[in-house]
Amino acid sequence: MRAKAAFVVGAGVGYVLGTRAGRPQYERIVRASRAVWSHPLVHKPISGLESRAAELAREQSAAMIDHLAEAAKNLLRQDAASTSRSTARTVEVPADGQRLA
Repeated sequence: MRAKAAFVVGAGVGYVLGTRAGRPQYERIVRASRAVWSHPLVHKPISGLESRAAELAREQSAAMIDHLAEAAKNLLRQDAASTSRSTARTVEVPADGQRLA
């Protein structure tokens, strides 16, 4: 919750400062951020993180598929059990409105 509040406050302050500074200041900020983003010292760690994330995804994909399959089976078993219990408690009422014993 604090992170959301901090983001909203930061966005609000950025908006107010940006509108006061005007379009030229905005363009300067955009150019500076693009220069920082395209700098090799920034891209090298990011590309390393991307490759590490892809490697972890490959390593864990089989285990994750097995885990998800087991969770789905458990949900289906629970649903089948609850359905059979609810139908066992169902009382049939004949068309003439009298209960069956």
